[in-house]
Amino acid sequence: FERVTLHALATDVRIASNGGSEHFRSFDGGANLRLTPAEEVAAGAWAATLDGHRWTQFTVANVYSLSKTTQLYADLMFETAGGGAVANTLGIGAASGGRQTVVLAGVHHLF
Repeated sequence: FERVTLHALATDVRIASNGGSEHFRSFDGGANLRLTPAEEVAAGAWAATLDGHRWTQFTVANVYSLSKTTQLYADLMFETAGGGAVANTLGIGAASGGRQTVVLAGVHHLF
């Protein structure tokens, strides 16, 4: 679409060990909205299950391009975990319980 990009992904990975197996399943979807040539807002959600555990995350992000090689970004992520799992946002680390809120901000620079 002109200013909107939609995305979706579904995976099913079979993990086998010691004669047994489990399936890691994930579903991801969202949309990116180009507000101006320099600014984009994105929102999305994903859910994953493994061995009776479930993780769900919601994300809102904003990216502002200062140039072709430099961007400012801010992300807000909220994750919940169920079935005895611990919230564990990729790249951040595990929470002490089933909920985790992450705020990220920074600069991307491409070389």
